[in-house]
Amino acid sequence: MKKLLFLILPIFLMVGCSSSPTFSISPIGDKFTNPNQPKGFVGDGNRLSNKSSMGGVHIDKKGVYINPYVFKNDGGEIVKLGFSVTHMNFEYKDLFRPIQSIVFLGENNQRVEIKCTPLDIDVDLGYYNPISNDLQGTASEQSDCECDREKFETIISFTSMEAKINGGELSTIYEAEKVSQSFLTNLKSFYNQQMNN
Repeated sequence: MKKLLFLILPIFLMVGCSSSPTFSISPIGDKFTNPNQPKGFVGDGNRLSNKSSMGGVHIDKKGVYINPYVFKNDGGEIVKLGFSVTHMNFEYKDLFRPIQSIVFLGENNQRVEIKCTPLDIDVDLGYYNPISNDLQGTASEQSDCECDREKFETIISFTSMEAKINGGELSTIYEAEKVSQSFLTNLKSFYNQQMNN
């Protein structure tokens, strides 16, 4: 099952100035993937917030993406479920280093905590900005946050929520008004398409 993680957690380089990423659901793997392994699906573009881990606001597509994934056997039973989490920011110091857990709080103080396994950290010096006279780059980190169906269903039952990402070096709270309106909608869409059968 560990080999499957490498298929579900690619870094998607997102460029441009749009602050509203598009959410999509796609199968995991390609024509070379072993057809006998569980079939997987992942949602992509599910940004938690345009709030930066450092407290500012992203006007680009950087930020924390909590993308749902599921693997099902030939009988349609879920064998693995969770979130592929990618955090993109400008510098290494802006990262959580690493993401250790995510806590979701619903409107009635319902609490769901998901533990995370760090997978990768990458730093890329992208280009020189002549206006600010410095190098503009991208630092990113990835984690696999596996959960069970009960926790997933509790999260999508929220009508509003706040979240806290706990890291080894940095932690950030995303207040309810800072959580993207599309975040829960995207999770519910993923559930209805891939899990509600």
